[in-house]
Amino acid sequence: MKGNKKALKFPLQLATASALAVSTLAFGMSAEAQSEAKDAYIQAEENEAAQVTTYLESRFQTEMDWAEQTANNASESLVNLSLEANGVPDFDPQIESIINSSYLEFLAQQDMNAQQLLVDVNANIGGANIDDLAFGIDQDTLIANLPFYDTPLTLTEDGIKRLAEENGESLGEFTFADFFATEMTVEGLDEEYFTRYNDLVYETLADESFTSEEVEEEIAGVSQQATVLTMQLSEEEIHEVVNVVLEELKNDEVIIEMLVSQAQVQTAGQDVDVQQEFVDSIDELQTEFSETQFPQGLTSTLYVVDDQVLKREVNTEIVAPEGTGSAPVDETTEDGTEVEDGTEDDATEDGTEVEDGTEDDATEDGTEVEDGTEDDATEDGTEVEDGTEDDATEDGTEVEDGTEDDATEDGTEEDGTEDDSASIGTSNGQFAAQSSEDDEGEEDVTEEEGTEDVPVEASDSVVLNYVSETALTETGSETVYTLEADGSVLEGTLSLSEGAEGFNDLFTLVADGEEVAFVQLDKANADDGSSDYTYTFNVGPTGEKVEIVWTGSATYQADSATGEDRITFSIPDVVTHDQLAVVLTTESRLINGVEMIDTSNSTDLSEMSSAEIETFFNTEIAESFNNWLMNLFSQTQQQ
Repeated sequence: MKGNKKALKFPLQLATASALAVSTLAFGMSAEAQSEAKDAYIQAEENEAAQVTTYLESRFQTEMDWAEQTANNASESLVNLSLEANGVPDFDPQIESIINSSYLEFLAQQDMNAQQLLVDVNANIGGANIDDLAFGIDQDTLIANLPFYDTPLTLTEDGIKRLAEENGESLGEFTFADFFATEMTVEGLDEEYFTRYNDLVYETLADESFTSEEVEEEIAGVSQQATVLTMQLSEEEIHEVVNVVLEELKNDEVIIEMLVSQAQVQTAGQDVDVQQEFVDSIDELQTEFSETQFPQGLTSTLYVVDDQVLKREVNTEIVAPEGTGSAPVDETTEDGTEVEDGTEDDATEDGTEVEDGTEDDATEDGTEVEDGTEDDATEDGTEVEDGTEDDATEDGTEVEDGTEDDATEDGTEEDGTEDDSASIGTSNGQFAAQSSEDDEGEEDVTEEEGTEDVPVEASDSVVLNYVSETALTETGSETVYTLEADGSVLEGTLSLSEGAEGFNDLFTLVADGEEVAFVQLDKANADDGSSDYTYTFNVGPTGEKVEIVWTGSATYQADSATGEDRITFSIPDVVTHDQLAVVLTTESRLINGVEMIDTSNSTDLSEMSSAEIETFFNTEIAESFNNWLMNLFSQTQQQ
């Protein structure tokens, strides 16, 4: 019988996210007094969402416009990638010379509407040129042009399916067209779609859950007249709102279509019931969330000044669900003696456990001795952990800490108390229940799984208090976010500034008083579509901070775009900003169409059997590749 330790999952992240999301998942209008408070609350949230859109558009409008152009039209991008090394620790000067003289170049053409994609690769590595390497895909054919073979290789969609069937597999409804539908967008995912969910949540939320009042409030150190909008949800209301949304998701044809499309790409068309798996996952979420407790409900308060939320407070408490967790059952031999690895091979003839699978570590009567000698046993052979009899009771039973204080009168090891209860160990947000052996009537041991169900009482609760306060400045704003949970404090500060020189934004993250990350954006946009920018990313505790600095410039026109970027790194005891850099140059433009690889004279793998393809690659392709590789090697030797 083999032990199987399982964990009782507590979806803390799900519970937290869902509870907080309730404060923003509603839109709609009504006319009653309390309904007016509800509408005002929702309108304030809409204004907040609009501010995010405004921020992105002000900083990245030209990039967003070009991305839309390339999504709707055929385009071409030439990207050159190179490295600059200058005194990198432990780098041989000859290696640095090879790095500095090498480059990798990609020419990518795409037409999402025509479902065509082509990538042409060129490179120079240490003086050896690599060209004529290209890959293409369209609606029904995969094409590869190899620099070491005379003709392109092709493989059709039908050919792939036939080869799969030949090997006893099925690709189901897999099509090459799925590769052009990898974005998480499908027809129907529009404003009307989201309005359906917004209205659903709005109707579920009770008007009585919202209140409104005018107060004098100190916000970011300034006393201001504010409209206070409060949403107070009970535990039952939180469960109801989340459950309503999840129920609607189960039969959401738009989402299901999107997931099916994604699955066909990611699973290469394998026969997977995506819809059923999706429904099952929703059912599991509903079960877990329904068992999650919110003793204080959820309170979300907005302080609105001039149609802008300048302060926000969210308070809730989340408690792990009561339930039954699985704990491992000691593995035993036929006479009940414990065996560590689940077999009887590690036991002596009388069944006593031996740790390493032999009888060498046992006394004459077979009792286990940890270090392979009898020195660690009492006179009756019972194991003693530290090699003396001091750690045993009068009857020889092992005591872990070397005294008899932790043992009961019969010598059984105890932890200092005689209470029998299930203990909870946490790891990565999951709760593992450890068994308690004296819970009569609660054990449900199954021989197949080797686990027993034990009652798990509600764990320590998680109390969440979130506050954000915004101070308006002459050039923008500064917002301080504070999240307190179980004695830990996470604080973020976002400073947004817009001036004549451009934008200067800074976000810092402080955990329990120590800065652990910051992101800075400096960007200047010109009227001619050009921009200069520096993005700085800094992550890690003091003394171990990893910093990435991305500087560059770009110009966007109606039908073309160019850019030059330089990325440097600072990693303690590894590399500094002036020692290693990644250099990127990009030239993009709109084109009439993709110039696919000429396949008029090609080798069609679709006409071969699996055995023929294997022979082809082991002979012709392998020989051509070896000759090409030797030629490359000779080029590098001549440099």
